[in-house]
Amino acid sequence: MTGHYNIAPLAQWASNRNIRSDQECVEVRRCLLDTLACLGIGWATPVSERAGHALESHKQGMISTALRFGTSMHAVDFDDSEIPGSTHPSAVIFAALLPLADQIDASMDQLIVAYVAGFETIAWFGRTCGYRHYEAGWHATATTGLYGAVAACARLLELTEAELGNALSMASSYAGGLKRQFGSDGKPLHVGMAAANALMIVPLVKAGHSISGNVWSGPEGYMALHHAAQQNSDFANDRLGTTSALEYEGVVRKAYPSCHYTHRLIEATSLLRSRINPLEVDRINLEMPDGYAQVVSIAEPMSGHEARFSIRFCVASCLLDGIIDLSSFGPGRLSRIEIKSLMKKISLTPYPVDNLEDLSPNAPDRIEIWMKDGTHHRHESKLVPGSRDHPMSNADLVDKGVKCLELALNKENAERLIRLTMHDAVKVRELTALIKLFGNKKSALPQ
Repeated sequence: MTGHYNIAPLAQWASNRNIRSDQECVEVRRCLLDTLACLGIGWATPVSERAGHALESHKQGMISTALRFGTSMHAVDFDDSEIPGSTHPSAVIFAALLPLADQIDASMDQLIVAYVAGFETIAWFGRTCGYRHYEAGWHATATTGLYGAVAACARLLELTEAELGNALSMASSYAGGLKRQFGSDGKPLHVGMAAANALMIVPLVKAGHSISGNVWSGPEGYMALHHAAQQNSDFANDRLGTTSALEYEGVVRKAYPSCHYTHRLIEATSLLRSRINPLEVDRINLEMPDGYAQVVSIAEPMSGHEARFSIRFCVASCLLDGIIDLSSFGPGRLSRIEIKSLMKKISLTPYPVDNLEDLSPNAPDRIEIWMKDGTHHRHESKLVPGSRDHPMSNADLVDKGVKCLELALNKENAERLIRLTMHDAVKVRELTALIKLFGNKKSALPQ
C-alpha cells in the first residue's frame, strides 16, 4: 500500500477527547476491574516475577513498573480484547496509565478520559490497518496497542495536538512484535514493553525533541510496511467523533484464560458435553477460519503458554473436565493421559474466508463429534463469549475479579479494590495503594 495517511485529525481529536456519556465511564471502570483482576493473577507467574527481578537493579521507576504491569496483566491471556485493531487494549493502556497516574496524583476522571483517548486511537489504527496487519504476522497489541498507550499517556499529561502527533510518529519506530512469540513468555513481555515504551516516548516528545512526521505514507512508510488494508485514512478519520468505539464496538471480555480464538469452540464443547461420554468418543473434527486456526494450531503443547494456543488441548480439556479455568493449564493437566489420548482423536480443518475480519460472526467455528456407537453431534458457534452481542454480565465480571484478586490480596482488600474500581474511587492512588500490596501474599495459580 502506498496511499496517503493523514493522522492530524486523530491527534486533534484525541488531544481534546472528553467523556461522551455516563455509560462510557461505567465501561472504563469495568475494563479497569477486568484488567486489575488479570494483574492479580499474573503478578506471581514466573514470567512476571522474572521481569520484576531483571529490573530490580534499574532505577527507572514508572517505566519498570509499566513493564511489570503489562507483562502481568497479559501473563495468562485472560485480559480483554477489541475487534477493530485485534489488540488487548486494556492491558497495554492501563499498564502505562496506572504508574503515570500514580506519580502525578491523577483523579479517576482523568484516568477515564485518558483511557478513552487511547482506546479510540487503537480503533483508528485498527480501522486503517484492518485484520490484514494481524494476518501478516504482527502481534497487534505490540504495534497498534502501543499507539493507544501513547495517546492515553499524552492525554493524561495534556500534551498539545502537535505534541501528540509527534508522539504517535515517534511510536512508529517502536511498534513491533511478532505472532511467532505466541505460546512463549515473549507474548506477555510484548505488552509490558509496549507500555514501557509509551512512558519513554511521551516525556521525550514533551521535552521538545524534533520528530519527523513523514512516517505514515509511501512505500517506506509505516502503513505499507505493516500491511495496512486501507489505501488511506479517510474511513478512520470520518468515524472520529461520530460514534464511541468503546460503546459501539466495545471490548471482548474473556470467560476463559486462553487465546480468544479458542473461546467459541470451548463454549460449543461445554454445550455438547451433557450429551457425551468423553470415553466413548470415536473422533472429533473442528472447523475454523484459516486465519484463526493458524493462531491456535499447536498440536502438542509443552507448556501452559502453548496450551492456551492449542485448540485441540482446550477442547479435550473442556470435554473431560467440563470447564476451562486457571487450573486447566497447570503442569499436571498437560501430562494427563486422558487429555493426550483425546487430543489424538481431534482433527483441525481450516477453511478459507475472503476478507476475513477478527472474531467475525460471519466466519463461524464448528465442532462435530462422532461416538463409538455411531451417533453424531454438531454445533456451530458464531458469537464469542464476552463480546458485545454475547456480553459478560456484571455479576460474572465481579466474580472473575474476586477469584483473581484473591490470589494476590486477602479477601478484605480484594473486595475493597473491586468496590473502589467499580464505584467509589476518586483518586487513582486509592487503587495503586492496594496494588502495591500484591507482593505481600505468596500465591500460585491453581494446579
